[in-house]
Amino acid sequence: MMHSLKPENILIDEKGYIKLTDFGLSKILLQDRTEQVEGTFEYLAPEILNQNGDDYDYKVDCWSLGCLLYELIAEHPPFMSEYRDQLPNLIKTTQPKFNFPLSDELKDLITSLLQKDPKKRPSLAEIKGFSFFKNVKDWESYLSYRVVPPFLPIFHQCEDFWRFDPGFTQYKESGDANYDSDKDNKFPDIFGKNSQQ
Repeated sequence: MMHSLKPENILIDEKGYIKLTDFGLSKILLQDRTEQVEGTFEYLAPEILNQNGDDYDYKVDCWSLGCLLYELIAEHPPFMSEYRDQLPNLIKTTQPKFNFPLSDELKDLITSLLQKDPKKRPSLAEIKGFSFFKNVKDWESYLSYRVVPPFLPIFHQCEDFWRFDPGFTQYKESGDANYDSDKDNKFPDIFGKNSQQ
């Protein structure tokens, strides 16, 4: 399970292929379900927010995909509130509004992915069968990077960060070359480093 499928965790590489990032919340399903509440509210499935002890499975990623597709078209998440603490209730009790133009095929896919009951959401295999994907004949070609992406980003060099917020790319480390971390007593010595001297 990805657990954190959202726009900021999707990158495009120099060849135009999508790369998913931020697997800090990802889970490898040794069984089919998990019981932890983690992620960004706007993309969390209702079953995660219920916090009633029920576990959940990969269908939470199907929900997040529905939220992501909605946002790509509407330019905002399907569930929004000025007050963050109201978001969980909105996600659990309201239906997304489709007050923007989109094809019937895409609306059908998004509506299916955003079913409140995870049992009513399509499986990963069933998603491929939706009419929105009717022109995709060979999924393996996409998965093995044999399909040329429709968008190619412009790079001046491999380490080109001009599309990133300067607040991140021009960040200066707070320490300097003369900083001695051994003298910094802000954190407990959990590894016994100082006691071995």
